[in-house]
Amino acid sequence: MENKNESRRDFITHTSRMVITAGLATIAGSKTAVSAKDKKPALGKSTMTIQVDISDPANTALQLKGGAIYIENPSEKDRPIIIYRKGENEATAFSSKCTHKGGLVGLPGIDGIAICGLHKAAYDTNGEVTKGPAKENLTKFETVIKDGIIQITI
Repeated sequence: MENKNESRRDFITHTSRMVITAGLATIAGSKTAVSAKDKKPALGKSTMTIQVDISDPANTALQLKGGAIYIENPSEKDRPIIIYRKGENEATAFSSKCTHKGGLVGLPGIDGIAICGLHKAAYDTNGEVTKGPAKENLTKFETVIKDGIIQITI
């Protein structure tokens, strides 16, 4: 069912972007390094680092501020991680699993808002709720950019 406040063009654009980026995420997932981290795990959970090479053609969207991609989440295979490039030396990474009913959250658009496909909950580029029905923020991961590599600790 289409949202009355969303034009057909916006709906098609948003849906197309999700399909394209999901395809790119599949490609990027095969070129993403995952390694164990020497940090102490919190509450008995193991910690690992995912490394995403910004120069890799599959990650082209991350070369510019405002770019975003999905990458495979080793902890939750059915819900990729969203990486959003905030600036030259800043990126954020957060879960794409909506905190309302578990739907897939789309990539942030040019307005910086990521929308869940199920019930239209909205999140900003930090994974924080901007519009319900979700009440909790998305899980956020520690992110560092170093030497053209985005390192995400999960």
